[in-house]
Amino acid sequence: MTVHMARNGWSEAEAALLADAVRQADATGASLRSVFEETGRRLSRKPNSVRNFYYLQLRPREENGKSRAVPFVTFGEAEVHRLVKEVLLGKSRGKSVRACVLEMAGGDRTAMLRYQNKYRAVLKKRPELILQVRQELEREGYACPDPVAEMQMKSREKEAVPLQHLQQLDRMKVQQDMMRLQLEDMQLAARNVMMLCKEFLALLPEEKQGNLDAFCRELTSRLTVLENAAN
Repeated sequence: MTVHMARNGWSEAEAALLADAVRQADATGASLRSVFEETGRRLSRKPNSVRNFYYLQLRPREENGKSRAVPFVTFGEAEVHRLVKEVLLGKSRGKSVRACVLEMAGGDRTAMLRYQNKYRAVLKKRPELILQVRQELEREGYACPDPVAEMQMKSREKEAVPLQHLQQLDRMKVQQDMMRLQLEDMQLAARNVMMLCKEFLALLPEEKQGNLDAFCRELTSRLTVLENAAN
């Protein structure tokens, strides 16, 4: 019987089916590899996806109900080669790396991250393998982008961005300092205007009449200072 489940993540029914298959294999002495292959066939998943789910999620839960350190699952050279080839082939068709590895993982997010991290490591540390696989695909008729060149370009762009940000921050800081100085000048000019008005209003009526011309001249002068500070 083949069980068809949702492709995104693992359902409880799928996990239970795999757990039963592992327990049966333990009782009969069958290998885990055969379990992963058979379970993958029944769930329409790739054996690697089944294996990753078992080691990263199911096995820690089943061992006496206690969490334990998950064993590191290494990549074989053939698996690395297939991973690079699948990603480059997907990119030649316009897919993103994330979409490629998610498809390889059969919707298993944990396996997807494993594939993604491995591909990034190969991209950084083994450009010769990337070139080799690109040449293979080109011989097969696929025009593949150069991810190493893309990575180097993005790296240069990232290095340039901080400098641009610093320059922008410097300009903003200068503008901020100028605006702060302008505000201080405006505040001082406004206070001088208010002080003059208060002093004039505090005069007696006869004193106001005698000082009106002088007050108007001084007020005009101080308002000019305030206007200049605001511009």
